[in-house]
Amino acid sequence: MGTKKEGVVVLRDGVSQRLEGSPDLDQSWVMALVRSKSGSILMGASTGLYIYSNGVIEHLDEKDGLSSNMVRSIVEDREGRIWLATNKGVSVYDHERFTHYLLEMGRIKTLLQDSGGRIWAGTAQGLHLFSDGRFHAIDVEDGLFDRMINTIFEDNQGYLWMSTYKGPFRVKRQELLDFVDGKISKVHSIAYGTRDGMASEGCNGGTQNIGYQT
Repeated sequence: MGTKKEGVVVLRDGVSQRLEGSPDLDQSWVMALVRSKSGSILMGASTGLYIYSNGVIEHLDEKDGLSSNMVRSIVEDREGRIWLATNKGVSVYDHERFTHYLLEMGRIKTLLQDSGGRIWAGTAQGLHLFSDGRFHAIDVEDGLFDRMINTIFEDNQGYLWMSTYKGPFRVKRQELLDFVDGKISKVHSIAYGTRDGMASEGCNGGTQNIGYQT
C-alpha cells in the first residue's frame, strides 16, 4: 500500500510492515503501485520512480533523466517500456534511458493502456492518444464532456470512461480513434451525475487507482 510520507506498507500474513531499502521512499508520497510483467513492483512517488525486484529497490529521478520527480501514474506497455505520468509531461523508460512527451502540458493526471495496446493520457487540457510517435489531443471543443481528466478506464463494450471534477462520462473508443484519424469532426460524450443516482458528481484525481472497474 502506498502512503503519504510513510513509504510503502506491505501486508503479510495479516501483519503490516514498511518496505525497507530506501530512505527516500520512506519519506515519499507514494501515488502509484504496479506489478510489472517480470514480477517487479513499480512505484511512483513524489521523489521519482522506484523499482523493487529481488529484495532490492532501484531509485530513478530527475538526475537520471526523469522529467519530474512527481510520478502520479504508471503503465507498462507490451514492449516492457514504463510510461510515467509526471508533473512535467509523460516520461517513457526503456530500462536504459528516458524519452519525454507532452512537456508543455505540465501535470499529467493519469495513463491507460487499452486492450489494443494504445496509450492514453488524461491531463488538465483534455484526453491525449499516443499514435505515430506523438500524442494527439481531444478536448472539450471536440466533444469531451470536460477537459480535466482524472482517471481513464476501458469497459468491455468499447467505451472509455473518464472521471472529472464535473462528474464521470464515457465515449466510444472507436469514435476517439476516428477523430484522431480525421474521419469525424466530433466525439459524443455520455455524462453521469446525481440524476443517475450518484451521491455527488465530482470525482477526485491525482493518484493512480482512484477508481475501479468491477
